[in-house]
Amino acid sequence: MTERDEIYKTPEQEAGEFIELIQGSEFGSTVYIAASDYLDLCDLQRSLPIYQENADHPRDQKAIPYWRSEERITEMKIALLENEIRRKEVQVPGYSNVYYKIIMLDDELHDVSDEASGEFLNKVSSAVHNIRASSQPST
Repeated sequence: MTERDEIYKTPEQEAGEFIELIQGSEFGSTVYIAASDYLDLCDLQRSLPIYQENADHPRDQKAIPYWRSEERITEMKIALLENEIRRKEVQVPGYSNVYYKIIMLDDELHDVSDEASGEFLNKVSSAVHNIRASSQPST
């Protein structure tokens, strides 16, 4: 590996190193919190269009209030989470760096392919889930 190769990493290489960072983090750490927040926001943003589509084109007219309610609740959850993220950016040391690193890597991988971005998010999700599971007291 040349010196140039060490300086210029591909998005995939950076993502791999970042996944290792998440896997090595502990429950409640800045890395864990930022990754969890990003995943939660992505999940909410992906579910919103589904609720909107179901409300706009319901199979059953009686379901429209339900889907509109889910749509509004999801919009509120997104707004609250975005506000919480902004608050953590100024209150939690290192949070902003980690959070924006995840966004940058996801965007770069998305530019490479949707599949690469999806794989990255799946690995982040798996790492966060494993940390969460290992922090639960055994019964």
